[in-house]
Amino acid sequence: MSTKNYYRQIIIVLLLIFLGGNQLYAFIPATTYFNSGIAFLPKKGTPKTSATPVLLKSKQTTTNSSENIAKYKKKSTKFVAMDTYFAITVYTTTTLDKKVFAKCIKRVQEIEKWGNSFDPQSQLSQINKSAHQDNVPINADLFKILKYAQQMGQDTNGAFDITVQPLIDFYKQSKNQKTIPKVPQSLLKEVNYQNIILDPKIKTVRLKNQAQITLGGILKGYAIDEIVTILKEHKIQKALINGGGNIYVLGTNEENKPWLIGIKNPHQTTQVIRTVELVDQGISTSAGYERYTHQDGKKYSHILNPKTGMPVLAYGSVTVIAPTAIQADVLSTAIYVDNTLQNNFPDLQTYIYRK
Repeated sequence: MSTKNYYRQIIIVLLLIFLGGNQLYAFIPATTYFNSGIAFLPKKGTPKTSATPVLLKSKQTTTNSSENIAKYKKKSTKFVAMDTYFAITVYTTTTLDKKVFAKCIKRVQEIEKWGNSFDPQSQLSQINKSAHQDNVPINADLFKILKYAQQMGQDTNGAFDITVQPLIDFYKQSKNQKTIPKVPQSLLKEVNYQNIILDPKIKTVRLKNQAQITLGGILKGYAIDEIVTILKEHKIQKALINGGGNIYVLGTNEENKPWLIGIKNPHQTTQVIRTVELVDQGISTSAGYERYTHQDGKKYSHILNPKTGMPVLAYGSVTVIAPTAIQADVLSTAIYVDNTLQNNFPDLQTYIYRK
């Protein structure tokens, strides 16, 4: 984000606070960068933030709720990982051990280290390099996330597929073309979550048909859920974790009420199109207007359809609320690819804005 755009968002936030009276608004970006993998932070780069925000808004409090607020102390930390900002805010009635935040940051850094496909020394890069010839041993974390990704690939009929890396590479090589290039059928054979062969007994992975893995549409959600686990281990009952727009709210807010989240209008981003109340839930939004390209008279989003290999035609947004951050992260992307998938998950809240 440029300095100009950064200050523009600050001004918008201040205006919303002023116009909202005693209702506090805070921008929280929410999106999933699926087709770009995990664009990790360059040494001198600026962390990426999403252009698709949701809003966190506190309700007007009563005398009783004000008394409740006084009991809680707010503690927060912010750090950069996976080329984005992570923010952890907790409310506690006791002194917060500083080691809790340090433990959360360390955990995310560990996940980033093995899941970074741009680092040739990472475990994921070693899989993409060597797993076509032989079974490659992997750590328990990576095995767990690959297994979950396979299951979500099956549950979404292939709309979510972590083997899209060959398509990403293909489009990177074709970025200077004036039209959307035709994806070779031979390349599409490489994109199939069933090309990932896991051995649960010895914790190994093997890849078929020159498949390549990217964890760009799932790793942030996994990291957030790991932060939640750490907070629970330290008896923290109220928290909001935001990782590049993927959000999880732990318990109720500082007023002992559900967290009130606003979903932004994808075409008027200073407006809230819907508010939702969350307790112990994750929320993620995928949208077609923050990253897109105009080709052949059409507007294409940054999200790829793994079945066709084509970018999805850009439209409004998809927001998914789920019991975990990883599920919300995955399904917001999958349902953006195929809207009918919302019928496969009737227990989840899904909001689709097509226009």
